[in-house]
Amino acid sequence: MHKKIIATSAMHNRKIEYVLSGDLALSGNIIKKLKATGGILLNGESVHVDKRLTEGDCLELIFPSEQSENITAEDIPLEVLYEDEDILLVNKPPFMITHPLGEHCSGTLANAVMFYLKEHAPFRVITRLDKETSGVVLIAKNALSAQRLNAAMKDRTIEKEYVAIACGVIHSKEGVIAAPIKKAEGIKRTVSPEGREAVTKYKVIKEANGLSLVKLTPITGRTHQIRVHLKHLGAPIYGDWLYGKAIAGERIRLHCNRIRFKHPLKAIEITVEAAVPDDIMRLMK
Repeated sequence: MHKKIIATSAMHNRKIEYVLSGDLALSGNIIKKLKATGGILLNGESVHVDKRLTEGDCLELIFPSEQSENITAEDIPLEVLYEDEDILLVNKPPFMITHPLGEHCSGTLANAVMFYLKEHAPFRVITRLDKETSGVVLIAKNALSAQRLNAAMKDRTIEKEYVAIACGVIHSKEGVIAAPIKKAEGIKRTVSPEGREAVTKYKVIKEANGLSLVKLTPITGRTHQIRVHLKHLGAPIYGDWLYGKAIAGERIRLHCNRIRFKHPLKAIEITVEAAVPDDIMRLMK
């Protein structure tokens, strides 16, 4: 990856090191790699980071290639929702694991993405979804975009919207669930005053057949947050075998239908949507 920056008046007479860490917000690890590989060029010549810039200078950064995680590329159908040189957004189908884990080293989203990109680079997934959850997944295509998107996740500036089928009727049709979540036994989580802050906005869109179609926006990002919060309301997600009731042949009806965020390297806002699957909508008919 290459990145060119034309020095502005604000950068005039400032050391490159401070521009990299301040203006460009590069991590110390990335700067260290650029220095080690001679990837910092000023007007076409390799320079040290203590060199000072002059307004109008061309600062070029050449990011080194990275080693892959030995994820096998597999020709698996992949629905691409948006792509440019820095990011990739795809619609993950239900029952697909995001990343190889244990005996699940094949058939994952990572395997499909590695084949699609045709690159031997790390799988830099920014937003993960559980196996049975479908919807939009954000992936960074290089180290710089990954660094900035991970920072955006920590700053809570990547907005994710979900739809779910909840069992039963939710009496308050719109509101905010502010209920701390802590780890319970095994993989299970529970609402507890001793837990970490967890906040979810919700709105009931439709009710039918004793079920509720709910739109949810998690403000925080706790494990199983939406599933735990809907159980807390007394309306667990349809098919949720961990927090509600298992239904033979049915998956957990949870789908990430939209992501909105600021592009990591461009001054634009990105909004990407994935259509709500038929297996969710048919329950509401």
